[in-house]
Amino acid sequence: MKKQVTIIIGILAVAILGVLGYFTLVRDCRNGATVDSIAFKQSYEELNGQLRDANDPDRVFKSIYIPEVNPFRFVEYDEIMGLLENGGTGVVLLGIPTCPWCRNLVPVLASAAIDFGVKDILYRDILDDRDILTRDAAGNIVTEREGDAGYMRLLEALGDLAPPYRDLGDESIRRIHVPVVLFIENGEIIRYQTSLQSFVDRVEGEELGGWMSMNEAEEQELTELFNHYFERLFGR
Repeated sequence: MKKQVTIIIGILAVAILGVLGYFTLVRDCRNGATVDSIAFKQSYEELNGQLRDANDPDRVFKSIYIPEVNPFRFVEYDEIMGLLENGGTGVVLLGIPTCPWCRNLVPVLASAAIDFGVKDILYRDILDDRDILTRDAAGNIVTEREGDAGYMRLLEALGDLAPPYRDLGDESIRRIHVPVVLFIENGEIIRYQTSLQSFVDRVEGEELGGWMSMNEAEEQELTELFNHYFERLFGR
């Protein structure tokens, strides 16, 4: 009997939490947030202050804040390719929450977009989409994981804009290294923006590299760059 009561209480607790979660989500959406904007915020903020590895105490995920009302929307590759193939205009973010370079860029992009009034940025987390290539003992390139069909289609469309696959020693093999912000105007990529170059130049010789934080001047430089392309795409 006690066991049955415990089970019933557990079921009721889960149901109550589910209902509360639903109404919280509805409330947030009424305030201007969306399911995607909340999920985007959570995917990056849930790593705040955590160690990448318990055995590596120096690499701590940067604590960042992203407003619940933000323009990021999770999409499939078909929608990204639609911009490129059908003469569309828009902004695309390719990122991974665990990428330290992304954690420097994303809050700046979010802030700049919100202040400018950008309503929609297509977002794709590409962590599990990319192919994984290595070289075997004989020096042959081996595919350890096939890339997602949509990712490979986008990679082909990017062509030489995408950098070479690192550590393979073959410049003809390309890969998308995050973060990437694509500014697309009438189907043409007018800017392929990765991490801010001045920040890269400052930290590349440091042991922690991208795990370091951008300074105020670098964030301002990146904000101005984003605003320049927002204005070109959307005007004022």
